Amino acid sequence: MRTFKDFGYINFGNPQGDSIGIYRVPDGSLRMDFIEQAYLGKYYGYAIDNKGNPTKRIIVDEFDFRKDSWYTDAVKQKGSIWSEIYNWDGDPSVMSISASYPIYKQDESLLGVIDIDLVVS
Repeated sequence: MRTFKDFGYINFGNPQGDSIGIYRVPDGSLRMDFIEQAYLGKYYGYAIDNKGNPTKRIIVDEFDFRKDSWYTDAVKQKGSIWSEIYNWDGDPSVMSISASYPIYKQDESLLGVIDIDLVVS
């Protein structure tokens, strides 16, 4: 995320509802987001230091990424996809396009989907 300034979000989510990602805040700082079902499926966002360690909780929210097209479309396609250009829900001034790729275990069951948002606005 520090190298590629046009990336707005990089994340990974699994079928159980767990997710981890790095988000570029509009001021240019980075935030680590995660959802872990052990924490009742809540969405947590943390400010991070220059090594990527969480330093301060910024947000706690309800969210299920498994309903988002970056995840569902990649699972349906069973391969890499590009989304349509869209505005972010949390910040409609940001327009991006997502590249998503499902990852499978050796037994061909879904491990999860990795996604990168390229900001085009």
